[in-house]
Amino acid sequence: MPRTDIHSPANLEPANYEFLTDFYIGSDKDMQDAYKFENRDWERLMQSNPIVSPRSNCHHCSAHYAYGVCYRYIPTGELINVGHVCAANTFSLPDRVALNRRNAERKVELARERARIAAKAEAFLAEHPIIAALNNDPGYKSNFVKDVLAKLFTYGELSPRQVAALEAAQTKMQARQQEEAANPLPVSPCPTGRVSVTGTVLSLKDVDTDFGTTTRMLVRDLRGFKVWGTCPRSLDCSVGDNVTFTANLEASCTDVNFGFFKRPTKASRN
Repeated sequence: MPRTDIHSPANLEPANYEFLTDFYIGSDKDMQDAYKFENRDWERLMQSNPIVSPRSNCHHCSAHYAYGVCYRYIPTGELINVGHVCAANTFSLPDRVALNRRNAERKVELARERARIAAKAEAFLAEHPIIAALNNDPGYKSNFVKDVLAKLFTYGELSPRQVAALEAAQTKMQARQQEEAANPLPVSPCPTGRVSVTGTVLSLKDVDTDFGTTTRMLVRDLRGFKVWGTCPRSLDCSVGDNVTFTANLEASCTDVNFGFFKRPTKASRN
């Protein structure tokens, strides 16, 4: 639940705080000795004044810290302890107006940086049509491919080795599709029960569920039927890969050549 107290990031007014002392509560013995006078003053303040915050967590952002700063909240006289980062970035500002301006400037800076990276990534895709086609193909999303594409949209570009790896993956998928078009597999009814499935991954799709995001895959068995179900987490596969697993199969009510699989085990990429 979001905090609503007066010291929370949403309600803080820096002008209402008076600096008292800084201190150190880390484990470095030399630093403890360097701060011995400040720590003595801080301990005296803690013993003789009302306190609203714990000793080891910043009362502004709740993070742990080693270097701290003690402030007096002027309206009530209570003391709060904050980490040195919040002290420098927030409590040192003169008032709420300055704090809001700082937050707005950070938000604008972040948005501009994201836009710059997005534009850089789009330009990169324009120069690499094979990778662009891979990115636009909703079915071809192995864990490896998703990870590399995520780096593209995080940094705006890929290394030559990453480009070569993605292009090789795209070439492999296209070759597999051409081979399958030239040599179509037979069609057969989907069996039921606990069955060993060996075949080709036709598509991969991320699906949001109540338990998080899972990857579903469509597999065409060598015997000619197709099955749809959740890809085992232990199986790192791409569209076009040959895989084997054992699962409970249930035939579709509308298509005898199609079925659903559950509880896959012994999954491997051939």
